[in-house]
Amino acid sequence: MLGRIVLRLFLFILISATLVGALAYWQYQQTLNTPITHQKNSSPLENILSVKRGDTLRHITQRLQQHGQISNQWPILLYAKLNHLAPKIQAGDYSLDPQITPLDLLDKMTQGDVIVNTLTIIEGHTFAQMLETINAHPYIQHTLIQEQNPNQTIANSLNIDGALEGWFLPDTYHFSINDRDIDLLKRMHTAMQTALKDAWQHKADNLPLNTSYDALILASLIEKETALASERTQIAGVFIRRLQKNMRLQTDPSVIYGAQDYTGSLTKTQLTTDTPYNTYTRHGLPPTPIALPSKASLHAALHPDDSDSLYFVANGEGGHTFSRTYKEHQKAVAHYRQQQRTQP
Repeated sequence: MLGRIVLRLFLFILISATLVGALAYWQYQQTLNTPITHQKNSSPLENILSVKRGDTLRHITQRLQQHGQISNQWPILLYAKLNHLAPKIQAGDYSLDPQITPLDLLDKMTQGDVIVNTLTIIEGHTFAQMLETINAHPYIQHTLIQEQNPNQTIANSLNIDGALEGWFLPDTYHFSINDRDIDLLKRMHTAMQTALKDAWQHKADNLPLNTSYDALILASLIEKETALASERTQIAGVFIRRLQKNMRLQTDPSVIYGAQDYTGSLTKTQLTTDTPYNTYTRHGLPPTPIALPSKASLHAALHPDDSDSLYFVANGEGGHTFSRTYKEHQKAVAHYRQQQRTQP
């Protein structure tokens, strides 16, 4: 009798253990292979997992469970332990793509398949255009829009005394999700300071530039005058020789920058109205840069060509015609205007 009871108890325990094991195995497989839950109407940031240096897999799965994206942690932790995956997890931002499973996510995290966040600042854009680009990026933490005077906050944070224009290097920057806008601006400013310092240390001799800031201003004029890399040193040469001869620079982009009512075409009134940026009415460089210059324009400003041209005008083909005398320049201008009239 006692033997039967023991046997039945043993069978009950065995069956129960088998059922529990089967249930656990089902839950294990179900959790690992069921797509991570996406929140309805969620923002892009809510479907990104940020893994910081020092985060353990337990911390990561806890966050996923707290956000309702997985139902259980233990299957993921067990799978990672059995396959020695936890030490291989890499820091970074990971996209929780639709239908991604915990197994897929583990594979991403161990392979370092992170989101590469980039921000491209275009050469020749103004400081205002650069801020618009930053403010439009969905993965940057926008703190400056909360400030009453964002420009002053930037100037104070970066120790910039004076105009902000020109002090940020155009380039493509990589960043982590939710990096602050002011931190990105600090990187861009440091990059420009480094580039300007290096260019100034290796400048050509006998240039009519008193400070590296003069070089920054001149580089911005060059940046706005030509899109052709081959013309940068030629443009620089014209400006440098004009400064040496005390001739006015007469550069349209500077006039445009200082005009309050520019709508796409310079008028005679704008060209003759005196402003600090009107290089037709004033000698020397404008008071500040007029755009964000590239490293190439910085180099050109400090290494101008050694020709004798003093004038240039658009040639109608994307470049410019350079002239040594005003008479040659007048012919080039007349030819350009004739081209413009005959174009359909």
